[in-house]
Amino acid sequence: MSSDTAATKFLTRQQAADVLSMKPSYLAMLFREKRGPRATKFGPADRSPVRYYLADVLAWGTDPVAHEAAAWGKRAVRNTRRQKAGR
Repeated sequence: MSSDTAATKFLTRQQAADVLSMKPSYLAMLFREKRGPRATKFGPADRSPVRYYLADVLAWGTDPVAHEAAAWGKRAVRNTRRQKAGR
């Protein structure tokens, strides 16, 4: 018996991008910069698949700055503010 709730359901990058109405390549760039919805890499290799929790994707879509601070730490948010300021 399987119960897929938003807290435990994993999405591929394509599925997460579809939920957020953005391109998967943009989501990949956010992941590399430790921004965007929190993601988990399944394996040690560079080409290991990346998966997103549905709950994290929905939370990031609602309030990106607050979610990034919680998921990636204050450093990621500080870097985002610097980029917006052009520094």
